[in-house]
Parts: sequence; C-alpha cells; structure tokens
Amino acid sequence: MKKQFIRYLLFAATVAAVILMLRIINWMPWIIQKDTIRPYSNIDLVRTRLQIHRVYVPSYFPKNLRWPPSRILAQRTPFIAVILEFRDEQTGDTILMTSQTAGGRPPVWDRKIEVQRVEEQVTYSLKGRKAVLTVGQCADGEHCSGVSWDEGKYRIDVLMKSGPFDLIGIAESMIHGSVPGSEAP
Repeated sequence: MKKQFIRYLLFAATVAAVILMLRIINWMPWIIQKDTIRPYSNIDLVRTRLQIHRVYVPSYFPKNLRWPPSRILAQRTPFIAVILEFRDEQTGDTILMTSQTAGGRPPVWDRKIEVQRVEEQVTYSLKGRKAVLTVGQCADGEHCSGVSWDEGKYRIDVLMKSGPFDLIGIAESMIHGSVPGSEAP
C-alpha cells in the first residue's frame, strides 16, 4: 500500500513538473521577443517599451465612445503596428478600431469590425491627405464605414460601426501638422 502511494505521488510530481516546464516553454517567446504583438495597458507603455514615438490616437470622440481604449495591441517586430479598440459607452461593444502599420502594410486586426457589403467607396481628401473612404454594412447588417490613408511612414486605418460623419471627425482628429511631403527641406 505504501509503495503504491509513493508511485502515485511520484506520478503526480512528474505530471506537475511536465506542466510547469510546458508553461515555461510557452512563455519563452514572450520573454525573448519583447517587441512582438502583445497587449498593453496604456499608450505611454507602447511609446516607451517599443520606442514608437508617434502613435496616432483620436482626440475627438462622439459621446457614445468610451475612453481610454478598451484594448491596445502593439508590436515592433516584424514591423511597427499599433491597434486601438474603443467600446460603446452603453452596450460595451467594440464600435471603433484604429490601426497604424509601418511601410504601408494592411491592418493587423482580428476583424471585429469589417465592411462586408460595400455600398460606396470614394477617394476623399482628409486634411490634405488622399484617403479612401468606404461606406457599407457590417456582417450583422449594421452601418459601418472605414477610412485609410498614409501618414508619413505609416498607413492608418480607422473602422467604425456607424455612418461616415463621426468616422471622418475621428480620423481628422488623428492628424496633426502639415501634409507629409509638403514640409520645407
């Protein structure tokens, strides 16, 4: 009986050791690759830890949007990307997403908001920047719209579950300064 108890105890200890080792191995990439995509609690941490000095954040919010962002994801490797999600004040649903990616890369988000049925897509002048404005419906039939433009070395994408009017105000509030390329040498 005593030998059987010791065997069970050794088996349980071995299983616990294997589980612990698997957890440590699972954490290794996060420890080694500190600048791959991961969540952050605030934008200042993104700036300091990843050395991303220019993070494009809206300064205008309609009354129904909740500040601070409900989710912040960022990476420096393999390219700079910052994703912000904002929730509706009353429902708690994600209704606004912004993506900032280096080198003109497409956004890297998980498609919580996506224009599924495009009703109209036009070129739009957004504070002197050439932008593409898309208006349509999301998968659930709600109105949604998106706007994309290049801002220096970044591509900015903003998607919102609403018509284009609030979206344009939010996107314009993310732009500060002159049109890229128009600065004096």
